[in-house]
Amino acid sequence: MTHLTITLFGEFSLIPADKPAVNMAGDRPISLLAYLLLHRHTAVSRQHLAYTLWPDSSDSQARANLRNLFFTLRQTIPDADYFLAADSMTLQWRADADYTLDVAEFEAALAAAKTATAETAAAPTDTIALLETAVSLYKGDLLPGNYDDWIIPRREELRQAYLDALHQLVALLEQQQDFRAAARIGQRLLQLDPLDETAYVHLMRLHARSGDRAGVRRVYDQCVTTLRRELDVEPAPTTQAAYEQFLRQEAPVAVVETTPPAATPPAARLRPLPQPGTPFIGREVELAHLAEWLADPGCRLITIVGPGGMGKTRLALETTVAHQRIFPDGVAFVDLAPIRDAGLVAATIAQVAAHSAPERSAHPSQLIPALADKTLLLVIDNMEHVLDASDLLPEILHGAPGVKLLVTSRQRLELAEEWLFDLGGLPLPDAHTPPAENSAVALFVQAAKRANRHFDLTAAEETAVGRICRLVGGIPLALQLAATWVRVLSCAEIAQEIERDLDFLASSQRHLPERQRSMRAVFDYAWQLLTPTEQTVGRRLAVFRGGFTREAAESAAGASLPILSALVERALVNRSGDGRYHLHELVRQYLLHKLLLTPADDQEARQAHAAYFQSLAAEAHAQLEGPEGMRWLAQLDAEIDNVRAALAWALENRAAAVAVSLAGQLWRFWWWRGYWREGLDWLEKVLALADDTAAADGLTPTTLALAYQGAGVLARSSGDYAQARRYHQAGLTIQQQAGNGRGMAASLNSLGNLALFEADYAEAERCFNESLAHYRQVDNERGQQSALNNLAIVAMYRGDFQQARVLHEENLSLVRAAGHAVHIATALGNLGDVYRYLQVYDRAQTVLLESERLLRQVNNQPSLATTLYSLARLALDTGDLAAAAAYFRECLHIYQETPDPVAAADAIEGVAMLAGKWARPLPGAELFGAAAGLRQQTGTAVPHSERAAQQQIQAEMVTAVGETNFQRAWEQGQARPLTAVIHLALSVLAEES
Repeated sequence: MTHLTITLFGEFSLIPADKPAVNMAGDRPISLLAYLLLHRHTAVSRQHLAYTLWPDSSDSQARANLRNLFFTLRQTIPDADYFLAADSMTLQWRADADYTLDVAEFEAALAAAKTATAETAAAPTDTIALLETAVSLYKGDLLPGNYDDWIIPRREELRQAYLDALHQLVALLEQQQDFRAAARIGQRLLQLDPLDETAYVHLMRLHARSGDRAGVRRVYDQCVTTLRRELDVEPAPTTQAAYEQFLRQEAPVAVVETTPPAATPPAARLRPLPQPGTPFIGREVELAHLAEWLADPGCRLITIVGPGGMGKTRLALETTVAHQRIFPDGVAFVDLAPIRDAGLVAATIAQVAAHSAPERSAHPSQLIPALADKTLLLVIDNMEHVLDASDLLPEILHGAPGVKLLVTSRQRLELAEEWLFDLGGLPLPDAHTPPAENSAVALFVQAAKRANRHFDLTAAEETAVGRICRLVGGIPLALQLAATWVRVLSCAEIAQEIERDLDFLASSQRHLPERQRSMRAVFDYAWQLLTPTEQTVGRRLAVFRGGFTREAAESAAGASLPILSALVERALVNRSGDGRYHLHELVRQYLLHKLLLTPADDQEARQAHAAYFQSLAAEAHAQLEGPEGMRWLAQLDAEIDNVRAALAWALENRAAAVAVSLAGQLWRFWWWRGYWREGLDWLEKVLALADDTAAADGLTPTTLALAYQGAGVLARSSGDYAQARRYHQAGLTIQQQAGNGRGMAASLNSLGNLALFEADYAEAERCFNESLAHYRQVDNERGQQSALNNLAIVAMYRGDFQQARVLHEENLSLVRAAGHAVHIATALGNLGDVYRYLQVYDRAQTVLLESERLLRQVNNQPSLATTLYSLARLALDTGDLAAAAAYFRECLHIYQETPDPVAAADAIEGVAMLAGKWARPLPGAELFGAAAGLRQQTGTAVPHSERAAQQQIQAEMVTAVGETNFQRAWEQGQARPLTAVIHLALSVLAEES
């Protein structure tokens, strides 16, 4: 097998032995590969990986992304199956494979150095050699261009290990009196932090001890130049004194004391920082980000922004713990919560940070000189209610170049110098991480134990605690308020109370400020800062679910851009990187309460909300069949929760015209995304409402027929062919009565598809021909393409492959001209099947791979599964059994998440044929029986074009095990439900992989 050399430090590379470096297709495959490499000794859950790499996506979307990404990774890495282990539940990098990983070698060298230190303390040469090996491997930070949340703590951990190794190496080399080598390592440390004056002093000392005065001057000149250029300051007096002392030394000496004389440091004269009474939990990623910013010379004003209760103050204090030593004059903490007059802010800062009496530094002209010569971290807490004083902060930055500012506020300061750090809730628990390792759960448990010392997180309580965390969105204050109730309520009861009433999250604890004794008090405080217009818009925004766009907010809530921006600045509304706006669920609950106090406004907002999404759905329905279809699918994905809310409101208020129109216009979206059962449930409800004449006022025949059409398609996809026929026939009757040619064509096309799957080819051909005639009459090109494609499938299923080829090639030319990616991919997939039957295997592979590529690009999972099946059958016919197994495996994973019993039957039969090729007749017989059971349930038949191949393999199985054993296995499979059938097929594939 190929040996791989993999580098994760600095620039990523993956180099096979005697071959050029592998070119990875973008950053995402590298991120997945890095995760597997760094967790190489453990099989990683697919669900955990999907959540980790796509934390903001839905579960189904994240898992689909992972499947596509893992497929890409397997295509990229040479001998992928040797290095990568995969089954239906987990992925893993094989730790025992033949590869070299720089991170693994780095960690091994450090571990060996630690052992050597313990064993050879008197002779450290072995330790020095190991440390030199380790630091030589560190070519840069771990994948420095990757900003995934999971990698940041690991990057910081490895960077700190590297720094520790450098410090240890310098000390050992100096102990060995190898001063020049120690100086070389010291120079490396200086490159990592060129503003660290202690590093310059240490490096000068090493040069002095080796008798290198020129080296001392060179280092000092470097220090002066760097500090002037970056900070416009001179070296500290202690640094200058050390430099002069080193120059006076005539010869190398054993030790030079460079620490300043013992005296009370400036930091000691500052007021002590507030000391929280409880341990700090979580926020590792946030602390790492803030550490990076504080280390950046260009970043001097950081504003931690977030709603009340997010833990802004606590995070700021925890950040200072690790950084006090960086600031010679210490850390000053200024709490502005008691201040109501912006004019007192300068005096308050002076009193804390400049050791001045308030009356002497009440004006910036007196405060700035007092700070001018300080190297200080100034933490300013609770700035949101004295924003008029924010202009003071740039004056401090310009007049006191050694001062950095860390500010907490519920809204941004609107300053050019400001680096915004948005703070959200703690990470929520998921199914892939032990609850004890989740910071939101840990914070709840910590607070619960204070309220009830007998509280323990039992398995029975874990689910309820997870629900509490999700209900409050990980807000630390809300978690702590909820935990106080464990004295009298179970966690399940606490969750129910939170869901019922926001006022439940309250506390009588006296140590809390009044504004933090309940979540309602937190929000009331923010509400009082809004103008009346902002309050009106804010409460109307509560009708949205799952976020909203600027256009939707303007249409449904009357939110102008300035008002929306004001709500964002006050941290009541969040704006994500994709431009969408979101309400934290507790904020939405609070605003909804405000909205319900004004019933007329509530009804008007909900009507406007439903009308907006009815209009959006109508536009999407018209565009989904065109070249912009994928963009519209993505837009509907983002709005799915709003669509559900609008449908629920329309049904509850018996607004049949709105409900039927909205659901009918969405059926293509539900079908393409595989939401068949959900879509059918909505359509059945709205059609039942439409039967009520009183509720159906304003409902047009065209709108009603479209809903029947959608219900029929989704019922067919769900395997209920009888119900599908009733819906399509009802839709056809309505279209005939209305004389709607296009509608009749669509209904006939759907009825033809039902007949096709039932192997009634004559009826299917009749329906498709009638449909084609209607589409031609109304000059509908897309409809003509669909009917033509279906006629070609009839020819293929009948075994007339030449006719099918002619029709499919004609259809492909038409859809390519139209430019719709999914339609092109579908036509390519169908043509690939025909080429396979004609045994033109090279052309079959070409068109099927193009179909697969297009469908991965647009993330159409149902259609991708169909093409994967075709590729698997092609590989089976050409004898590439390993490729066939891989394609079948991915295809079945899709059917696990989006059950389609008709299409799944095809794939199960394919795996049964593969089992026959592997000489595993009994599992194969059971799979054939399982597929037969699915076809019996759905009323479908094996396509004529597949029967001969299947019958031949079944005959070979009977010969191998006998008729009785074959029949027994067949019957066992026939009794299995779909989920068990797919699991069986995946098990068969896993045993042979």
